[in-house]
Amino acid sequence: SSNFKRLYSATPIPQRYMELLTALDELLQAYCAANGFERQDGEEFHMALFQEATSAASTVTQMLTQIPAAAQRMWTSAKKFRNTTELCSIINAAIRSDDATLVEPAAKICRGINQLCVARRIEVMDSGSVDGNDGVLSVKFPPNGNTYRGAVLPDEHLQFYSVGKKYRIPGYLATSFTEKVAKGFARRAWQAEKIAAAEKPAVIWVVQVDPAGEE
Repeated sequence: SSNFKRLYSATPIPQRYMELLTALDELLQAYCAANGFERQDGEEFHMALFQEATSAASTVTQMLTQIPAAAQRMWTSAKKFRNTTELCSIINAAIRSDDATLVEPAAKICRGINQLCVARRIEVMDSGSVDGNDGVLSVKFPPNGNTYRGAVLPDEHLQFYSVGKKYRIPGYLATSFTEKVAKGFARRAWQAEKIAAAEKPAVIWVVQVDPAGEE
C-alpha cells in the first residue's frame, strides 16, 4: 500500500503559515538525512525560501491569509537546494520514494498546494458568498486544451512515449499554457545538464487535458 496515499488522506489542510514552515523544515531535514547532506544545507535552503517569500509586503500578507497560495509559492520557487535542486523536485522525490519519513511532511505541503491545483479557482465577488454560484472562474482553460512542459530526456527513454500509451506519474507534472515558457524551462534544464557534463536532449511535451474541463 502507498504510504503517501495513507498519510495524505489522514493529513488535515494546513490553516496557518507556521504549519507550512514546520512541514518544510521537516521535509528538508528528512531529505538531507536520506541523501547524506548536512543539516545546515537544509536550513540554508529553508531560509532562502523564507526570505524570498517575505521579500515584499504583498507576499507577506498573502502568506498569512492565503495558505494555499503560500504553499504554491513555495512549490514554484526557482531557488535551489545546494544550487542544484528546486523544492518541486524534492517534493516529487519524496512522493516517489514513498518513505514515510519524507512523505509525512510532504503530504502537509501537498495538502496546501492542492487547494489551488485540483479544482479551478473561483474568484469571489465583493458581495458574493464563498460558493461558486456568486463568483467567476479566475483560471482560464488552456487554448485548445493543450499545455506544455519543457525538460530534458535521455535518448534511451524516448521510445517510451508512444501514441496511445497511458501511464501514471507519481508526483506533480508542472506545465504551462504557453510553449515559450516551456522552451525556457527546456533550455535551462539542458544548460544545467551541459554544465554537469551529462548532456541530454531538450524536449517539449504537449499535454492535452480533458476538454470537459472547459465547461
